[in-house]
Amino acid sequence: MVKSLFLCIVVACNLSALAQSSPPPPDNAILNGVEYTDYYEHMYDAKHPFYMNNAFTWGEVTYFGRHYDRALLKYDIIKDELITVYADSITPITLYPEQVDSFKIYGQKFVRMTNGSGLPPGYYAHIYGNEKFEVFAHYTKSMLQQQYVNGGLYDLVSDHDYYYLKIAGDHVFHSFKGLKGLGDLLNAPRKQTKLFQRNNPYTDSENNRDATASSSRLRDYCTFLSK
Repeated sequence: MVKSLFLCIVVACNLSALAQSSPPPPDNAILNGVEYTDYYEHMYDAKHPFYMNNAFTWGEVTYFGRHYDRALLKYDIIKDELITVYADSITPITLYPEQVDSFKIYGQKFVRMTNGSGLPPGYYAHIYGNEKFEVFAHYTKSMLQQQYVNGGLYDLVSDHDYYYLKIAGDHVFHSFKGLKGLGDLLNAPRKQTKLFQRNNPYTDSENNRDATASSSRLRDYCTFLSK
């Protein structure tokens, strides 16, 4: 009986010491979320579901009303989910979307649109904004699973971007395609659009279709029109 009591005391002391030796999570650790499971190892041509890169990068996020100015983030476009690293520095977790106000990665700010915003709910890139108008982009990717390609089974990924204009004082989002579509909505003279296109020709990287290339070009065009 005495021996059993002694063992219990030793075990309790060891557990207490272990708990005290484990460092508490840092003050800026994000603790709320659902564990994220990778699903993209069989995607064809080294594609992935994320914005820009499949690795975590330092960014900013406003979550549950708190702003984190340094958080490891990546954005899964297929699932429209924002992922960070749990306080254990190992486990990837998906943030609850209804609690995300905005985030920023690779220099691009994203905002979350809700059901009452006039757009389908989800994350939208804020491309440009001034006192007269704002431009948003919604990046999407779709996946066809287990397609036979070059002698093997792969998941095929394709992407498509949707662009929207919101004019100050107007509660409607107007969809458009390309510089001409945006220029027409803004009543920009055709000569201005042609002048911008002449002075800013497409580069090889833009012709290869990158999500940031089209957005960057639209941002430059908006800046050009606002001068």
